[in-house]
Amino acid sequence: PAESPNDYPVYGEQIVLPRSALTRYPDVLSPIEASVHYTPLLIAYFAYVDLARVKPGQFALVTDASHCAGPSFVQLGKALGVRVIAATKDSDEREYLLSLGAEKVIVTEEQDLLMQINKFTDNRGVDVV
Repeated sequence: PAESPNDYPVYGEQIVLPRSALTRYPDVLSPIEASVHYTPLLIAYFAYVDLARVKPGQFALVTDASHCAGPSFVQLGKALGVRVIAATKDSDEREYLLSLGAEKVIVTEEQDLLMQINKFTDNRGVDVV
């Protein structure tokens, strides 16, 4: 069955949370800046845990991994034990994505995506994109 986006609302004038769900953020961030970090991780959690129901050791391909929610998908995937393959167009992002936890970075402007996935997974492919 499909999941409801209402399970993970990301906009509201007010929110009600239990005290255990709250945490302090660094003083160098404004409340708005601190709140921005919440949304990409929530999206990644919803995709990995609720939709895909990933298991440790499975392969995940994160497309456009160096932009928007991509870095959160890489980090959370690694934390969940997923073998993350990060795809990006820019070779300058390779070290950044590896530092976030990607096992393999494919630069799509320089490498064939499908060939690299098959090579890295021994022709098994990925479990989730």
